Amino acid sequence: MADWPDDLEPLGTGSFGTAAARSRALRFGRSLAAGGGFSAVEQAPLQDAMKSEALGKAGCKASVQNKLPRHSAPQKHEEQPEMGGGKSSDSGAAPQQPEREPRLQQSTGWLGGQSPPDGGAPRQPGPNESTPMPQRSMQRAPPPLPQEFEAQRSPYQGVRIRGPIPPTGLCQSTESRLDEVQSPSHQEGTSAVVVVTGASWGIGKSVALALGKCGCNVLVNYVQSRKEAEEVSKEIEASGGKAFTFRGDVSKESNVDAMMSAALQKWGTIDVLVNNAGITRDVSLIEMNKSQWQEVIDLNLTGTLLCMQAVMKIMMKKKKGRIINIASIAGIVGSIGQANFSAAKAGVIGLTKAVAKEYASLNINVNAVAPGYIRTEKAAELDEEQKQKIMSSIPLGRYGQPEEIAGLVEFLALSPAAAYITGQVLAIDGGAVM
Repeated sequence: MADWPDDLEPLGTGSFGTAAARSRALRFGRSLAAGGGFSAVEQAPLQDAMKSEALGKAGCKASVQNKLPRHSAPQKHEEQPEMGGGKSSDSGAAPQQPEREPRLQQSTGWLGGQSPPDGGAPRQPGPNESTPMPQRSMQRAPPPLPQEFEAQRSPYQGVRIRGPIPPTGLCQSTESRLDEVQSPSHQEGTSAVVVVTGASWGIGKSVALALGKCGCNVLVNYVQSRKEAEEVSKEIEASGGKAFTFRGDVSKESNVDAMMSAALQKWGTIDVLVNNAGITRDVSLIEMNKSQWQEVIDLNLTGTLLCMQAVMKIMMKKKKGRIINIASIAGIVGSIGQANFSAAKAGVIGLTKAVAKEYASLNINVNAVAPGYIRTEKAAELDEEQKQKIMSSIPLGRYGQPEEIAGLVEFLALSPAAAYITGQVLAIDGGAVM
């Protein structure tokens, strides 16, 4: 015979005691019956007890249905029975258990009036059973969302997003979106007109050549290096662009006005300005005189201001334009022996941000490029000790090339993808200031 738990009476000995004990006994009996742990004699009282339990549940459900009016909510009882077994009545009867709805049938079962899984006739309720309630889902449907917050299918890997539906589809291609952005030379059959200051050598030369190869009309500005400027102009024309040279000191307002007028007279407009002209007068702070300070400030900072003022009048009428100011990482982190140069380039960075805010509403983009240590003619003047010290401060372990600066300037000046970039300072320094 099977071993029973200590707190349960064996089958066939009468009452199972409390309702909790009776429930445990039935569960224990079912498990043993499933495993063949009872003999035929032992199974009889167990089956009677199980049948009694089923009839009790059905009677409970019928009682609840009879008490409730049809199509009405159940009434709340003022006195709730204690859960987990309450005190017995004065008569000594077993405590009354709270009535509750029968459990929903599992999906593998079938209800009265429905066809059983094997396709037989529907099971009819017995004489002591009430008609079972129809099976219903335990999940409630979510409330409908407002129309403006309707769920929308995203084209990105089937992800669903919720929020206001944008007027243009999320799956719009990058190419089609960029076509809607007006680049400086968006009109068919026209070329962008570009003014590059200090374009006879170094970074300015590389920028002028890069823009000329893109088919731009380039004004090559210089002060002293006339021969070099003319060579740059010829190289631009050989690559398919158009160019002419103009001698002018950008620190003087009259020279700046004359240069912009020359570009307007030749090509009718100005689309892009690249402020590259600059000088250095390296000396320690204690030894720096006023002229060394003022000369660097006038050309690097004031010259940038004057050129921007001159072209801004033209760009405001067209409501579009691109301005790129060549700053330096010295304006970000400073440089020993270059207090004047660092101050000037820091001023260029601040000027760039201020002007970008002022004229963004007119579709005029103003950005700054901050080069690090670039291999130019001036870098060749350094001795080996200075070169090694500089190289140790560059994570990429090499000098930058002027063509790398020119590639970034070309992007900011001409690409429709740069139309959303303004007021930024883009350092291109091999990681020197990160």
